[in-house]
Order: sequence, then C-alpha cells, then structure tokens
Amino acid sequence: MKSIACNLPDSIHKALQKRMESHRESCDHVVSMALSQYLGKPIHTLFSVSTSTALVEGLYQGAVQVSRLLHHGDFGLGTFIDLDGEMVVLDGICYQVSSDGKVGIVQGDRLVPYAVVTRFNDEFSEQTRQFNGFSELVSVCDEIRESDNLFYAFRIEGRFSFMKTRVMKAVPDGIRP
Repeated sequence: MKSIACNLPDSIHKALQKRMESHRESCDHVVSMALSQYLGKPIHTLFSVSTSTALVEGLYQGAVQVSRLLHHGDFGLGTFIDLDGEMVVLDGICYQVSSDGKVGIVQGDRLVPYAVVTRFNDEFSEQTRQFNGFSELVSVCDEIRESDNLFYAFRIEGRFSFMKTRVMKAVPDGIRP
C-alpha cells in the first residue's frame, strides 16, 4: 500500500468526514473506493463479516445489515441469524436459500452473522464444454488459479440438469448443531 498527501477543498473534506462518521469507515477506505470508481480501476478485496470459526463456536447472531454488506460487494456467500439458510449474493442482490429449498430475495435491514463478499470483476471469461460432474468443474477452476494462497471468485453460468445444495436449518436459540 502506498500513502498519498493532498490538499482538498473544504467542502470535499467536510463531505469526507461526514461519510467516515456516518458509515464508520476509515479515510483510507472512502478515498480508495472513490478513486477506484472514478478511475475505473477495481479494488480486489474481500469484505468479511466474522469468521467461520466464530460460527463453529456458536456465534449466530446478526452483526451487519445486508444493505451495508452490499456496499462492500456484489458477489459472495454467507448465512443468516441462527444459521437460518445459506446466503448467496449475486449481481448485488442478496438471496436466502432455505432448508426447504426455496430461494428468496433478502431485505436490506436483515442482519447477518457471517458473510464474505467481493466486487466481482470478470477479468477472465472462457466458454467451456459440458462438465461431467462437480469434480471436473473444480479441476478446470484449479487450472485457472495462479496460486493456492489467493482468494478467487468464480462465476459459472449454464443449464444444469441437477443442482445439489447444502443448507443449514435454523438452530433454536442457544442450541448448537
């Protein structure tokens, strides 16, 4: 990371301060996001709410509103209070996959205990053949990745004859799965 110093008009400085206070964001974050948008240069970051370890330890209560989460990314995964289904964020819309298989759009005021989102950028696009299973798809993705130590976001579009999901059923308050 590089540091910069610059002079700002009073009105821009005041707006920056207001944004930092109202959204509880650092100056670095606000300026980086603004420059990223202005220059058309995406920032390759992940925004995480909590950790998977916290979920294992039983911390299922909401920490961040969906609307705030979507300010940080338009593509990702997570879960809901008391592990009530799985979260899928696609094209900036938050969906809940319930244990009964139903999928619905989630309202912005809903709280989530865990999520990881990013701004999806299709720097690389490839049309491929038909896959004969999940393991073959994983192999193709592994060939594209340049490192085992970096996070990658893959978006797969297609027609599927079968889709298997793993979804948690809501956990009663205070009971661990």
